[in-house]
Amino acid sequence: IVFSKTYGRLFKLPFQSMISYGSSKAVYYKNNYEINCMNGLNLDLVDSKTVSQSIKSIFDRYEHKNYINLYENDIDNNMNMIINEFNCKEYIDDINFHVAIETDIRVINKDELIMEDAVELLSIIPVVSIIKDGKVLTKTFKSMCRLEDGFEKAFNKLRVMINSLLEDSIEIDLSGKFELIFSPSAAGMLFHETIGHALESDFFIEENCFLRDFYNSKVFPEILNLDDIPLFRRFDDDGNMCNNVTLIEKGKIVGLLYNEILSNANNSNITGNGFKSRDCDVVIPRMRNLKVRNGTDTIEDILHSTNKGIYIENIHCGDINIGTGEISLLIDNAYLIENGKKTSKIKDFTYYGNALEIIKNIKMIGNDYDYKIDKCNKKGQLITVGYGSPTIKIEMMDVLR
Repeated sequence: IVFSKTYGRLFKLPFQSMISYGSSKAVYYKNNYEINCMNGLNLDLVDSKTVSQSIKSIFDRYEHKNYINLYENDIDNNMNMIINEFNCKEYIDDINFHVAIETDIRVINKDELIMEDAVELLSIIPVVSIIKDGKVLTKTFKSMCRLEDGFEKAFNKLRVMINSLLEDSIEIDLSGKFELIFSPSAAGMLFHETIGHALESDFFIEENCFLRDFYNSKVFPEILNLDDIPLFRRFDDDGNMCNNVTLIEKGKIVGLLYNEILSNANNSNITGNGFKSRDCDVVIPRMRNLKVRNGTDTIEDILHSTNKGIYIENIHCGDINIGTGEISLLIDNAYLIENGKKTSKIKDFTYYGNALEIIKNIKMIGNDYDYKIDKCNKKGQLITVGYGSPTIKIEMMDVLR
């Protein structure tokens, strides 16, 4: 169930809603009942009245929940504050927002015991056009949070993103070596792209993964510990419990992320990482919420120890070659560090490197863990994921290849 609303400088469209239903093995786990109908809940094939009534009541409860009355005032007030804050600035040419409340409900039935798995997310996508050097530059951002966490975090992130767009940036020569410092948000995405995907069992087993020869080996610094934990799901789309999975322990690769089929084929424990984005899709291994555990260093210590570096605030998107480990990361918010201090903002650039090389060269891990909710596309399937990390510092490395 999705409620969405659009805000602009000269217009405000009311909330609109969309409701759809689908099925998976997780919906009717033991007896493989099916719902054949999208945009309409058809329980004719369910031969248990108890199951049918329970499922219908769960969907009815969410379908008739009055999200507009519950959240519209809070959203309107926050949006209006941001619009008033930035629209008065002469270099803002235009600013529009699309806000959506997404309610994703899944029902798991085991021996007529109904278990409900639901999540409510707020998603804000602003499109900002600014005037710089006589040109209009347009940028799209995204901020997501769980409704239960409150709106404040999502809207504050939005302010930071828009303000960063308004800062003046310089061109610098990236041909030399730099120490790299990744903010918690950027480090989370770094690990999601470099290590997380590589340890999804289909990529690891079937795609000649660059980490395959290092399984059960200590290849990374001992200060690195990496887990995949449930984000908000208790069950995956195979109907299995979502368990905590340790992927890296003290620098040693010790775990993989499995769906049911590959765990059986590999004679491994089921981890609860089998997901699909639509009813017609195949269940594949997916990350849920990748977490780099806190280290002992403060952000102040990390910055003060850096003479020549780049502080990476945000990674817009990334890509990895699973076979070679070669990565590219589009950096759209970064700062030069000189003698322990952030100085100039750097113009957007693309980092090219090798995943194994960059993670092996981790020098410091902060104690300021934070996480982010985002969307991840794999094999054409888009799902909601989380990733989090403290600040990470990498030793002197080439930025360009």
